[in-house]
Amino acid sequence: MTSKIKRKIIASIASLLLFTGSILFLTSMKSSTDSIVGKWESVDKDYIWEFSKSGETYIAKILYNKEALESDGKTYKKDVNNTDPSLRSRSLQGIIFITELKYDDGEYVDGKIYSFRDGGFYDCKATVDGDNLHLRAYQGISAFGKTLELTRVK
Repeated sequence: MTSKIKRKIIASIASLLLFTGSILFLTSMKSSTDSIVGKWESVDKDYIWEFSKSGETYIAKILYNKEALESDGKTYKKDVNNTDPSLRSRSLQGIIFITELKYDDGEYVDGKIYSFRDGGFYDCKATVDGDNLHLRAYQGISAFGKTLELTRVK
C-alpha cells in the first residue's frame, strides 16, 4: 500500500472517530439534562410522581399519593384548598403540581410546586444522582425548606 492511500485511510478513520465521539458527547449531554424524566417513588412508598419535559422546562404530575386518597384508599380527594374556586371540585389524581423546572448546570432550578394541603405554591429545585432524586421545596430561602428523596421506578 502506498503512503498516500495509508494517509487517506487514517484521515477517514480519524474523521469517523471524531464524528462518532461528537455524537456520543451530544447524546450524553441530552440524557443528563433529561435525567429527571421518568417515574419517581418516595422512599416511604407513599407517592409516585412522573416528571416530563414541557417545552424547555420540566413538569411533574401525581400518579399516586397516599395522602391524596379518601379513607377508602382508592378514590382521590378533591382539590378543596385551591385558591381558585373553579378548581376546588377537580380530583387530585393526575394533577400537574410541579412546573417551570429548568435545567441549569447539573441542577433543576426555578420550579414551582403546588401543595394541595394548603393550596399554595412554593419554590422548588432538584438534583438527580443516578437513580436518586432530591427535591427541595421552600418559600423564598432554600435553607428553610424541606428535601424529599425519591428513587427511580424501573
